[in-house]
Amino acid sequence: FVSCYLYMLSHVIKLTSHWCCDNRALVQGNSQASVSVNCPYKPQHKESQKYFCIGTRPSTCLQQATVTSKHNTGRFSLHDNNADGVFTVTITGLTQKDSGMYLCGIRVDRGLDVYSVVHLEVKGEKFFLEHFSRKICSTLSLTSVQEFLFLWMYFRRNTFLLFYQASQLRTNSYLQ
Repeated sequence: FVSCYLYMLSHVIKLTSHWCCDNRALVQGNSQASVSVNCPYKPQHKESQKYFCIGTRPSTCLQQATVTSKHNTGRFSLHDNNADGVFTVTITGLTQKDSGMYLCGIRVDRGLDVYSVVHLEVKGEKFFLEHFSRKICSTLSLTSVQEFLFLWMYFRRNTFLLFYQASQLRTNSYLQ
């Protein structure tokens, strides 16, 4: 089903790079939804502290971190998967204000911390059809776009008729 497929695709993380501040990962999410950001790292940083901060200033990132591997807070949580060499930051209840640049940081004992840049795009509220199609996708097993459109048109037509009939009843009761 196309609408279900597009909805799931909108939550797929589009990574354009892995390392260093010159490269960026693009992550897209929808307002009111959740998004997960994958921050890969090299095996030698398996035991290092991981953190995630707003902005692109490495000099203040750790001090102003939104979430760290030692402390999860509020809408941001961090899970470190040592086996795969990636830590994942999940942000819940996305808003338009969450859009912007972030840094995935890895604390290094000797030398400079390692960073990768993430560009988060939060899209606005979805229109009615997408909300409706998602609800149908989760409750029914639709096999075609035509089947979905038929249900949607049926819903629209019957809702309109219901309102029309109610208004006619009100009008008739005033006339009597």
